[in-house]
Amino acid sequence: MLSNPSPFFSIIIPTKNRVGLLQTCIASLMNQTFTDFELLVIDDGSSDDTWNWLSSLSDERIVIFRNEGSERSSARNTGLKNVAGKYICFIDDDDMISECYLHDFYNAISVHPKTDLTIYRTGFSYIQDQGKKKLSAMYNTNQYANPVVFCLKEFCGCWSLCIPALLAKSETFNIRWPHWQDTHYIVRLFLKEGKLIQLSNYNYEYRIHDAMGSKNIFGDEVILDRLALNIGAMDDLLTKERFRLSKFVDLSIFDDIKAIKYLEYATSNMVYGQGKHSWRIFKKSIKTKVSFSFYKYYIIWFYNFVKTKTMINLKNNSKGH
Repeated sequence: MLSNPSPFFSIIIPTKNRVGLLQTCIASLMNQTFTDFELLVIDDGSSDDTWNWLSSLSDERIVIFRNEGSERSSARNTGLKNVAGKYICFIDDDDMISECYLHDFYNAISVHPKTDLTIYRTGFSYIQDQGKKKLSAMYNTNQYANPVVFCLKEFCGCWSLCIPALLAKSETFNIRWPHWQDTHYIVRLFLKEGKLIQLSNYNYEYRIHDAMGSKNIFGDEVILDRLALNIGAMDDLLTKERFRLSKFVDLSIFDDIKAIKYLEYATSNMVYGQGKHSWRIFKKSIKTKVSFSFYKYYIIWFYNFVKTKTMINLKNNSKGH
């Protein structure tokens, strides 16, 4: 039983087999300066000590659920069915938030005219290779025609958003798509002609680590299937929402998105796998669209392609001797 049956915020965290990271994540949430919230943690079929640890928590604001282990979309949908708050935030179990995360959202909601179609967004940071911190792109109407364009072009995870509960619950995460599910969901929300308010602070820390699920999809054994699911999610949104999308964007943007996604997978196959399928995936990108605006992706792919081939040749030569 919640101490407050109608909290201002509902926080949804899906989790699976990352109890150590989850503990750090929840600790950052419990450290909030704004305390009127409930936390819904959905254990998506963990086989480690996650459920035992969650069951030991005594904070009345925390509600835990078991899910069937069918990935984050299903777990998030379980959260959406059970929230009691006025606004909903999603947090990933391996990330962290600043102590002002909720307070800044609350202040923005207080200042701007309240509508059921207004979504608020915080900036996020993440650590790149060699320890360099990178800051997320920020939404502004001078650079992006509308929120739909921004969400399609930029990295806009649902965990950077604070969404009115009625709006958030009007759609669900499509459980067919384990990749790109955030964008699929967020774009559908903004197709309802919603407004996006960008906060100036970077209150979310997107943590990149070796146990990330996204890093496990680029190996030679699984990458083609995972890529097909990623592209499938894009095609699904375009097919089902073509009419509404055409009101916000030139639909050719999907060729750009898919061409870039192919390039990202082609590069990642060399970084996290042996590069067995990299050339094949690169050709899919070229077939989809060639553009000078993709030059950075081409350079990164070519650099890694040469580097990978060189390393393979060196290994083969050393075996020969």
